[in-house]
Amino acid sequence: MYNFVFYFIYRYTLKIDRSEKSARYTSSMVVGIALFMVFALLYGIARFILCNYYDISIAGKTVHLTLRAKIILISSFAIAVFFIWLYFNPRRISAIVEKYTGHENFYTAINIIKFLAIIFLPLLVGIYFENKSVGHC
Repeated sequence: MYNFVFYFIYRYTLKIDRSEKSARYTSSMVVGIALFMVFALLYGIARFILCNYYDISIAGKTVHLTLRAKIILISSFAIAVFFIWLYFNPRRISAIVEKYTGHENFYTAINIIKFLAIIFLPLLVGIYFENKSVGHC
């Protein structure tokens, strides 16, 4: 699933930028964002279950993040993207490119919908569960 997301962005970035380093980095960041959406979904589900069934709140009381919390979050995301960038090494990229090379018209409506669903569907479902749990905790 994330190989598809990686290749989707990688091929488009190569077409525009023609730089493999830039395409690898951009694709790794998009995969990181997709993984963040899945973690947001898991957080929303966990918060919904804990609030509705056990009356346990795992959310903080304040809405505003402190400077320290912002630095920790940004650093965590940067480290995660770095490890994703290491995961998608040139050998793995060539294997992914070989897998999808046979598709001449890769950007079909179905593939675009699949890409958008992988990115945004976990976020939307996570927001739904998050909103359902807000009234109880």
